[in-house]
Amino acid sequence: LPRLLATLAARASGLLNGADVARSLAMPQSTVRRYIVLLEATFLVVLLPAWSTNHSSRLAKAAKVLVTDSGLACYLVGASERRLEDDGSTRGAMLENFITMEILKQRAWSRTRPSLYHFRSAAGAEVDLVLEDRAGRVVGIEIKTARTVGAEAFRGLRALRELAGKKFVRGVLLHDGLESVHFDPTLMTAPLSAVWDSEA
Repeated sequence: LPRLLATLAARASGLLNGADVARSLAMPQSTVRRYIVLLEATFLVVLLPAWSTNHSSRLAKAAKVLVTDSGLACYLVGASERRLEDDGSTRGAMLENFITMEILKQRAWSRTRPSLYHFRSAAGAEVDLVLEDRAGRVVGIEIKTARTVGAEAFRGLRALRELAGKKFVRGVLLHDGLESVHFDPTLMTAPLSAVWDSEA
């Protein structure tokens, strides 16, 4: 279990490929599946399912894996403060893991209590987090470590908007800058602090 947890931490915010994890640990895939269920039951990992317009058709079958405690995830992969500063890939994965878990916690007191998913189209467009309420209304959230972003950064959110149609409410790109900017009526950027500060 500790080896599996460390392996999942190294893949935090990525798609879970059970066969690949089993190969890397020289462990039967059936055992990996059982252990992941146990890690979920003990609130050490969360699997974020793929979003699609209906439950029978999935654009990506694989769930994303998240480690509940981002500090633990950083420890397991040896991500010191210096490494997070120098290694953009690790920093991005850990930031996405952290923000997603914070939003998942806030779901507990939300009036709408949305379901959380990730989105990946057949063409490779991705959205880190998709929130969907019981009425089917959709909000997409992208998480970036960059301080400034351009129009290309909205590729995944635009693909989600096109697929969701009228049920798409808003697409938000969270970034490491300080300003909120509306790119069009339904797409905007916001600082990471907006997750906690409603006035940000």
